[in-house]
Amino acid sequence: MTNWTYVAVVDPLDLMAVLALVRRTSGGAVEELVPHVGWRPSPELAAKLDGEDPPPSIVLNDQQVRSVIAQIGLPPPTPPTTDQAVVELAWAMDAAATSGRHGSITFGGVTAQWLSTGKRRVRVELIEAGTVIWSWDAIYTERVLLDAAEAVVAAFAARGVTTAEIIGELTSVPQDPEA
Repeated sequence: MTNWTYVAVVDPLDLMAVLALVRRTSGGAVEELVPHVGWRPSPELAAKLDGEDPPPSIVLNDQQVRSVIAQIGLPPPTPPTTDQAVVELAWAMDAAATSGRHGSITFGGVTAQWLSTGKRRVRVELIEAGTVIWSWDAIYTERVLLDAAEAVVAAFAARGVTTAEIIGELTSVPQDPEA
């Protein structure tokens, strides 16, 4: 049995705001609890925690761990389908098209973003290393948003991103209002 130490990475201005829940072994293995996904190895977070300027973090007791897990949520018993990820993403795009909001999700250096470009219009882009690799200016209709979301989900799937990771990222990152 592995003995884990549970650590909350917290906001430097609000130590009650947990930004990530990690667990690590005495051997240095680090896993992060990802919403809708579960525990995943996180070498990037391990490097930050062990780096010269680590983020603020707090070692948690068992009760605190249970409380944070309850807030983050356990992964569903069965992984979400591609259709569920497409619908979640289309809903996020719908918010952009109908209310002037925008949003984005990033995995492995590739960002999908959606931006309101006018009344009932939305631009969906995939960006890698600062370069737009795919862009679609769409007039808002349900079918068009679903087609755009399908293309984004497929692009991420080709890079090894799961539907659970996409849904988890969509539910953990708030959509930002346009300035």
